[in-house]
Amino acid sequence: LNSLEQPKLYNKKTVKLLENELNRLKLQVSENIKTLIVESKNQLTNLYNELHIPESEWCLIQQDEDIFNEDILTNLKTEIEMNIKILNSSRTILDLANKRKVLCQKKAELDVVMADKNKLLSRAFDPFMFTNMNERNSIAKKLPKIEAELRKQIICWENNYNKHFLYDGTRLLTTIPDPNARRERSFFRDSLSNHQNNLSTKENNFLVPNVRKMSLSGNNNNNNNNNN
Repeated sequence: LNSLEQPKLYNKKTVKLLENELNRLKLQVSENIKTLIVESKNQLTNLYNELHIPESEWCLIQQDEDIFNEDILTNLKTEIEMNIKILNSSRTILDLANKRKVLCQKKAELDVVMADKNKLLSRAFDPFMFTNMNERNSIAKKLPKIEAELRKQIICWENNYNKHFLYDGTRLLTTIPDPNARRERSFFRDSLSNHQNNLSTKENNFLVPNVRKMSLSGNNNNNNNNNN
């Protein structure tokens, strides 16, 4: 390449050297792009996992697995930057959602164990069942608090970004019970139960005769008969 500094030495040999160097650089660029694409796909995979994006939506990672060029690398870099912003804006929600998921899974496992009626009805003290019962009660206390804070964070996030917050492909907010709706259903059930009890009481009062009145009436009839 030193011959490039001397224009008079431009000849076939120099041209050949230039061609070889150009091919070497192209090959190096191609290998570098391939390495960068593989690294970018790995980074994007980690982001998708952290954001709980289902694999069915990993199109950018799955497409053109045997093609390596600058356009693919550019698209990957753009996708990475976007998902990093989403991750940074939703870390609190994801932490709460992950805690809730672990607690729900544990609660489901404990429910299966506690469903063993033979052990529950057994008079013998079972330390394993006692521990499970305490753990389930602890989860029952923690879960509503986590869900309440999670709902608040999701609603705030969705209002700020004007879109649904998805978790494993589903809008996360719809998977969390609304405590207000739960109270309304409970109030409705109580009201319905009270109404049914009132109706039942009225029916019983109508159908069941007044024993005292019947007794008095019977006594009066007997007295009248005796007098006669």
